[in-house]
Amino acid sequence: MAKDEFKAEACRAAVRIARNCCWEDSEKTRAVLAEVGAATQDGGLKEEIARITADMDRWKSHIFAWRGAGPFTLEDVQDGPKVFGTAFPPEQPDAKDVTWVRVKTQLEGERANLEATFGPIDFCCAYLHTVIVSPVEQEARLEFGADDYAKAWLNGAPAGAGVVKLKKGDNPLMLKAGDHGGGWNFFCRITQPGGGPIEGLRFEPR
Repeated sequence: MAKDEFKAEACRAAVRIARNCCWEDSEKTRAVLAEVGAATQDGGLKEEIARITADMDRWKSHIFAWRGAGPFTLEDVQDGPKVFGTAFPPEQPDAKDVTWVRVKTQLEGERANLEATFGPIDFCCAYLHTVIVSPVEQEARLEFGADDYAKAWLNGAPAGAGVVKLKKGDNPLMLKAGDHGGGWNFFCRITQPGGGPIEGLRFEPR
């Protein structure tokens, strides 16, 4: 952006990258968007910067940066709870040959549409993985849910909705989201124990 001949293209590229990465490191994204906003006179680009910033403000405590594995089904089984109750490779110790892909962030309010990543399929489940990077050891409130079923593991142990302990550094989080029929989406957020966003968290989909 420092070179006039590349400034317009560089600003557009920075905003595209920010849209894709804003859910991983909001503080860095905000700094980049502020720099682009000061450098560009493009009204459309400024409007997109405002939209990205508004989304980050609205869903500040939500986790949208995930990698996913699935969908998993059982042959000739049209029973969502039975499929959800089956332990597929991602939750089996030492499982191999699990393929993980980037989960697309197609939002339905506070929920991410899983059909955007895994297709319009019923009687199935998928696994979602990210790493919560915390600057300090601290307590937090974990909340999650799915249409139709959800469970979670934090730092390798089963975790229910409620107050959890985050270690300083990496905290792997895996969700299992099951679908019986119809729409398929999920949400996950992490807040202070009494509510409100936690500053300084990063979410790395790995």
